[in-house]
Amino acid sequence: MNTSLLTKDEIMRLMKNGDASIKFVKPQPISSQAWSNFSCVFYNNYKQKFVSCDNCKDILSHTSSNGTSSMTKHYRSCTKAANYTSEQKNIKEYFCSTKSRSIPKKVKEKITIASAEFAALDNRPFHLLCGDGFQNFAQAIFDAGKTLYNTSNISIEDLLPHPATVSRNIDKIFNYRNSQLIDLCKAMKSYTVVVDFWTESHTGIHYCGIALNHINSELQFQSFVLGCYPYDHENHNASQIRQFVDSKLTEYGLILDNQKFVVTDNENRMKAAFKDSCCRVGCAIHYVNKQLEHTFTTKEINKIKVNCDIVQQMFSNIRKIVAHVTRSHKQCKLSHKLQSYSETRFNGAFVTMDIFLLVFDELISVMDLNFINYYLSIDKELLECVCCFLKIFEQTIEELSKDTEPTIYKVLPLREYLLNHCQVNADDYDGLKEIKIFLKLRIEDVWILHGVHYITTLLHPLFKNFRMNPHLKTKAIDLVKNEILKRHLLSNNNNSSTIAASVVFTSTSDIPSINSNSLLSKCFDLPTTTQKLASTSFDELDEYLNLNVEFHDDDDILIFWSQHQSKFPIIASIVQDYYAIPASNTVVERLFSSSKNTISDRRTRLDTGKVNKLLFLQKNLSVLKSFDKIPVKEVVNNHLKRKTTEPSSTLFQDQEQTMTADAKKIKPVKQDHIVICDDNDSEQNKENDDSDLF
Repeated sequence: MNTSLLTKDEIMRLMKNGDASIKFVKPQPISSQAWSNFSCVFYNNYKQKFVSCDNCKDILSHTSSNGTSSMTKHYRSCTKAANYTSEQKNIKEYFCSTKSRSIPKKVKEKITIASAEFAALDNRPFHLLCGDGFQNFAQAIFDAGKTLYNTSNISIEDLLPHPATVSRNIDKIFNYRNSQLIDLCKAMKSYTVVVDFWTESHTGIHYCGIALNHINSELQFQSFVLGCYPYDHENHNASQIRQFVDSKLTEYGLILDNQKFVVTDNENRMKAAFKDSCCRVGCAIHYVNKQLEHTFTTKEINKIKVNCDIVQQMFSNIRKIVAHVTRSHKQCKLSHKLQSYSETRFNGAFVTMDIFLLVFDELISVMDLNFINYYLSIDKELLECVCCFLKIFEQTIEELSKDTEPTIYKVLPLREYLLNHCQVNADDYDGLKEIKIFLKLRIEDVWILHGVHYITTLLHPLFKNFRMNPHLKTKAIDLVKNEILKRHLLSNNNNSSTIAASVVFTSTSDIPSINSNSLLSKCFDLPTTTQKLASTSFDELDEYLNLNVEFHDDDDILIFWSQHQSKFPIIASIVQDYYAIPASNTVVERLFSSSKNTISDRRTRLDTGKVNKLLFLQKNLSVLKSFDKIPVKEVVNNHLKRKTTEPSSTLFQDQEQTMTADAKKIKPVKQDHIVICDDNDSEQNKENDDSDLF
């Protein structure tokens, strides 16, 4: 090659070889915007009749006579290929990208300002934006905006339904989801019912809350709220309560018998109502909470003195100071808001004293002189010791209050831990000694364990050796053996498979220690050495008791038994039935607490049926929606055939599926089409504009 003009192929070959004689130079000055994306080609400092695209390095013929039109056309096609700016939809129109995108600052600020104005104008709490319901609503509006971005003359008022339309669709959604839950319940063989009562303060109406716990054949924990029903019977005696609960359970195809468990509080009427044709288990938290309440507020029980005078006097003075500061509106000067004592709050005395202790040194500046004597009479060191002591009870209540996982196996270990926690030490304050003596006596006398507490504790790999109280292990083994024998005989009567023959199991020799600071971990058994199996009629139980596995306090016990279900089929069936029993009735207690947001001073016109529907959807909607995403396969404990149906045209766009009562076949659900916004509603809705029209 010489210094003459080169052909396109020659230039491309030199570029491919990385020849240093080829250079790309921007023209000066730029006469057209097209040159911002192209450069002139030089060979040995001689300008060629070609230009190079800065983006794709393609070579185009160019002379001063033909202009930049070819360059502009090439740039458009090059940009389409590189940046996907054509009008044709790409894959991201149908599937979300996994890569995070930065939100423009102006857009973020606009949304933030609109959120603040929303909270101010509509008098709504700031945390409302964090709720699942609001975020689901905002996502629906966002998706609608993406769909309608090319449509003009549409305002937000055209998208939002009238309040009365929302009310009617609450009924439609409830009917659909309630029907779905009925189909699930009809196929259940084992379940636990949780019952509690509550009186609404604004209207004086009595409500009965009923919840249902169930573990399916895949050992997955499921919890549902059947309803918060207005109690319409004449009185609250035991027979009327039982009749009311049975009638509500019948609506879901549920029947109580001696194989079904019911969890209630420990009031006499609840004990009497569920003493027959079911197995009642008392709420463990109510046992604990009632004794804590007696410790600080009761002088005598059944004509027997409580003998906690020191702490009761201290607590009485604290309550007086808290009431004074609250009434005088001086809490704004404190770093923490004082909490008044409430009998309905679990461990309410601890909550009041713990916050009082946090601001103890600040209180002197906000009190009147009349309350100084009460303040000076409080021993801060004693208060610190009492709060530290009660902290363990608070952690116990938190452990037993969980309603999304099994908790029944925790009752016995935590009860034993609390008894050990109440041991009197020589250096304890006199007031603390009084508390320990009283609580230890009351827990032993009043908190009576049920057989299921022994069984479920033994069937947890970290508690099966009963390190907290080895004397209870024998009773637990006997109870499990009786249950195995009962199921073994029942299995033989049904011509099912018998208990598998004994298999010698060699466990691992090195079991790692459990390192955890959680309260429950302090109750775990210590690792044991390998023991040789004895050949008995309960080989499955013996093999389990000699099983050493690595299990941590944060591991899922149901996953453990799901992995060992084939090896221990009878024990796994016991776990499926008994681990569905909650340690407490807090699932219904929380239902009543959330109802305070449904019924308030400004919202008292709600019909009782509407209250029930709103609470039902609040507790069950997310769970029931999870069954829409996948075909039903053994949703309940029966083995079901899988059948995929055509997509439904309802609001949920799910698959119509249900189970028969005998759980042998699947047939389509008869359901109404759910409409979000009725076009014909607009005229009649103009008559009423309240937020709640029922």
